[in-house]
Amino acid sequence: MLQFEGVGRPDGGRPHGFDSVWDATRSKGGQVGPHAADAMREEAQLFHQRASAWFLLGAFDRASADCARNASAMQWLVENALPEIDPAPLQSVRFAAILLQARAQATGCARRGDTQGALAAIDQALGSMQRLQQEHDALPTEVAMLRALRDAFIPKLPSSQRADLEQRLRDAVRRENFALASILRDELRQISD
Repeated sequence: MLQFEGVGRPDGGRPHGFDSVWDATRSKGGQVGPHAADAMREEAQLFHQRASAWFLLGAFDRASADCARNASAMQWLVENALPEIDPAPLQSVRFAAILLQARAQATGCARRGDTQGALAAIDQALGSMQRLQQEHDALPTEVAMLRALRDAFIPKLPSSQRADLEQRLRDAVRRENFALASILRDELRQISD
């Protein structure tokens, strides 16, 4: 059984008196060595496990926050690590964080009926991953997974009845079919009530 703190580090630790290994490492300045990089990767795993738990519990905003933290931490680590540290495992953690964050945001939006927000979350994650992919000459499986999620998501998105009626009303007015336009206007008013 896993048990996590809801705030701060998932294990409740305060490495070197800081809220996280990332904070402690940043406070030292300079380039990050192998020991600190390993500690940061282990810490990211804790945050990822908690984000997964938040996701399963339906706390999508909290899952997204942990994922955003991991993506930022790994980006910082890649930029500040000594040259001998292989960036591939760090980027892998970053890709996983971006993927789970997109899933959490899209699912949260879909549950609220915000289909455009769900698609925007997936598209934003795809854009981030594609930029990373170009920088690092890799096609992570996470990109393919997001594309599949987007493709699977689109047919499930309900069209907005209100938006459909508004579009039909504009078309009727443009064609000067005022009888149909008045019927559609009345239907829109009924939806608003």
